Amino acid sequence: MRFRILSLVIIMVLLIGLAPVNALATTSDDNVVHFDDGSYLKISIKDVSPRATNTRVAYRQYEYFDSSDNLEWVAQLHCTFTYDGTTSSCTSASCTVTIYDSKWYEISNTTTRSGNTATTQLTMGRKLLGITVSKPQYTITLTCDKDGNLS
Repeated sequence: MRFRILSLVIIMVLLIGLAPVNALATTSDDNVVHFDDGSYLKISIKDVSPRATNTRVAYRQYEYFDSSDNLEWVAQLHCTFTYDGTTSSCTSASCTVTIYDSKWYEISNTTTRSGNTATTQLTMGRKLLGITVSKPQYTITLTCDKDGNLS
């Protein structure tokens, strides 16, 4: 009987955990996305461009925190753009993921470039008791306009 109750509790926890994290998201401002479980995602753009050139070197960063403000993972879409006041182009792009909490793991990470935009399709996995309970997906983009402005 104890085993049956324990099994039922584990199944219920797993089913609740299968709800996609993104489906529970609400945006409170342009830089932070809050989730119903208290976790949140900080989104920022970091410009590390050399001075006095028509090149932008930058990255869009996603930092995922749990409800206790512990950093769990960071994804960075690194890009290089060129611009001249008339056009702009993304010349290189890649995405790196750094995991700080072992319950998370990277499932897939695909980066593409098109014109002046780089896009990463990122799928993370989260485990509970060794079983994957969620697979949130993120689309990370970074764009540079003809004047070198990043968005």
